[in-house]
Amino acid sequence: MIIQLTNGELTKWAGISKEVFDAVRTLEGDEFVVNRNKFLNNLINKIAATRIEKATINNPFKQYDSFPIKWGDTIENIFVSIPMGYDYDIENAGKKLLEPVKPPVDVLYAHMNYQKQYKVTIYDTQIKLAVRNEYGMTDLVAYIIASMYDAGDLDEYFANIAMLTTTGIFKNGITTLNATTKEEKARILTEQLLNVIPSFSFPNKSNNKLGFINPSNKDNILIVIKQSSLVNINIDYLAGVFNMSRVELNNKMLVIESFVVPVWNATTKEVEYKGEDVDLVVIDTRGFDNHLALNNSGYFYNPEGLFSNHYHNRWRIYGFKLWFNAYALKVNITSQNTQEV
Repeated sequence: MIIQLTNGELTKWAGISKEVFDAVRTLEGDEFVVNRNKFLNNLINKIAATRIEKATINNPFKQYDSFPIKWGDTIENIFVSIPMGYDYDIENAGKKLLEPVKPPVDVLYAHMNYQKQYKVTIYDTQIKLAVRNEYGMTDLVAYIIASMYDAGDLDEYFANIAMLTTTGIFKNGITTLNATTKEEKARILTEQLLNVIPSFSFPNKSNNKLGFINPSNKDNILIVIKQSSLVNINIDYLAGVFNMSRVELNNKMLVIESFVVPVWNATTKEVEYKGEDVDLVVIDTRGFDNHLALNNSGYFYNPEGLFSNHYHNRWRIYGFKLWFNAYALKVNITSQNTQEV
């Protein structure tokens, strides 16, 4: 809890007399120095402990990481499609006995496409003045260093979201529909979910970018949806249609704030926003092709400047295998235009 104190309340809390307080405001020279020290001593002595806190970042996409890579910068993915059958023809049997038939095998390559580095400088003097004991100093240094790891987790979270709408992973691009009210938009979102999710489990070629027959198991289906789009959807109704409990359906959903994410531009030194503002994405999680390639840290100490520079490196491969099913939906709310004749 943060307590806002007036000057009078502060001096009373700290045990500072009115004479000392007025002297600090009005006197100069040696008398000011003496009274300033009295003021600061009373105030600082009221600080019994220092509590160090920091933000905690949870990246829910981390569970879909695949194996880490130690050498090289490329992942080769091979998919064996379902071969097509043909009618038996006894009259021509044996005529094409020696002709080769290419197996239905396709290959995709995922390359290193994410290289982030984080740096913080810790000054000895600043740390020692910021805390009241050695344990506070240890905690503060540890938290500052840990903040680089949290920054890496946050950037990875945004990178996953951006990948879902900017890599062309959908068969026919992003499906865009229009509605005139929030209620109609909620109805459209619900109807599309009721149509798309069962369709993923059917053996058809319309749900993935490469047009392969590759049905999805319901256990692998994930709905990534904006909070503002979810708020008007009847979750109980959806759960009933899919023969799931509300808890089971919620476990199939990953709710985010937006598909438009902040990206730091190192050239302009400004934050830019990238991504398509869709309402939801339905994907087969087997399509994630995410690999950690480098995750290390180091530092050096400058004894002359009394500071240390700490570094953290996070390199990754982010991708989506295009033979797995994926669907994106954007519903725009457009005003109804009426014209009097």
